[in-house]
Amino acid sequence: MTARRTLLAVAVLFAIGEALDSIDVGWFGVIFAVLFAAGALLMRRGGRSGVILVGTLVFVEVVAWPTFKRHTTTDWIIQIPFLILGLVGLAALGIFLFRGRRTERTARPT
Repeated sequence: MTARRTLLAVAVLFAIGEALDSIDVGWFGVIFAVLFAAGALLMRRGGRSGVILVGTLVFVEVVAWPTFKRHTTTDWIIQIPFLILGLVGLAALGIFLFRGRRTERTARPT
């Protein structure tokens, strides 16, 4: 599986997770679900705009994870897999961007 496909899968899973979490979170969940879905669609069409959108959203999710309120064991059970999913998404983003830059450097005429 390529880094781009991994990031696409992360975007789809986050879109579904945010849509389901919007029951608890409210409008923020709906907005993030729509943004993740839009990023997944843009990635599916090609280009870098979807990668940038999904990468930014995943970064926000991972950075904001410590601030999420966890009142019950269920909160922990739901939030930890999404943290791991976000870390996988960040790794895929890094691999995608690193390989893209390496390809651009080797393709330049010297």
